[in-house]
Amino acid sequence: MAEARQLLELDFAGDLPRVNARVVSTPISNFEQTIELDQGADQGVAVDMPVVTGAGLVGRIVGVSGTRSTVRLITDPASAVGVRLSRSSEVAVASGEGPGVPLSLDFVDAAADVDVLELVVTDGLGGSVFPPDIPLGRVALAEVAPGQLQRRVEVRPVADLAQLRLVSVLQTRPR
Repeated sequence: MAEARQLLELDFAGDLPRVNARVVSTPISNFEQTIELDQGADQGVAVDMPVVTGAGLVGRIVGVSGTRSTVRLITDPASAVGVRLSRSSEVAVASGEGPGVPLSLDFVDAAADVDVLELVVTDGLGGSVFPPDIPLGRVALAEVAPGQLQRRVEVRPVADLAQLRLVSVLQTRPR
């Protein structure tokens, strides 16, 4: 019941229309991190729409039929999300590394001031399928090796991707 209540109070989604859905199948392998939802095109779901829980971003729609849709999770190695570090405003790309493994941030300047536990949100920049300011995760590691041009940053998702039951599809306009 708490999950359903959280979906009704998505502050980060603003006034975007959305479709609530149940997860009807979970990932069957470590190689492709996708889930299936019980809502599809008949309910207004389309490819590239973001999928969230009350905590934050889960992934995006990659396939749709009349009554079902497939979501690529943010942990999928084929997933990439434009993000912004909330405190430092540093912009980066979060890439999936597989289930149970933190996401990696690419293109974070070695001189950037990044704090562990700093919130990472979608950046919503030009052409992104993700609206700005959807929580993605919190920084778990931020280090720089001598001579490197980029800071190594790992992020743990804020949504519990291993326990997904109810989600919302944000009805953004497909690209």
